[in-house]
Amino acid sequence: MRAVLLLGSLVSVVAGTVVGADVLQSQASPLSQVLSKLEQQGLAPIVEVDFDDGVWEIETFRKNKPLEVHVNPQTLAILSEHPDTHHRKPSINALTASQIARQIEQTGYQPILEMDYEHGQWKVEALHAGSERALTVEAATGKILSDRADD
Repeated sequence: MRAVLLLGSLVSVVAGTVVGADVLQSQASPLSQVLSKLEQQGLAPIVEVDFDDGVWEIETFRKNKPLEVHVNPQTLAILSEHPDTHHRKPSINALTASQIARQIEQTGYQPILEMDYEHGQWKVEALHAGSERALTVEAATGKILSDRADD
């Protein structure tokens, strides 16, 4: 019985990732556009991005105060926002999150499912040629440092 429940849970998690990716591929604006719009509205730097329950969950700053915003992937409208915990900001020399996303998209990784800034690098999950990939990207240049299958 436990094995059946565990297997069912695993299938649900995997199916959720695939369904989320399908929604992003078919209906949503590219992540670089979403992030660029937020940066233009003064929400910067962006430090974490995750597609969950059909919306973008984005951790950013407004006037140096940490904030989490939820964004509609089709309309790019901010659905909600609330104060968040402190996050480490990217270096002043780092590219913006939208620039990193744009470079990744231009090399064929679409859609981007998640981005997380850590210690001068972006950890990125994206699809490439139908396969989910885990990337490590240098924040200062946008260079992909590693690309491996995402388990």
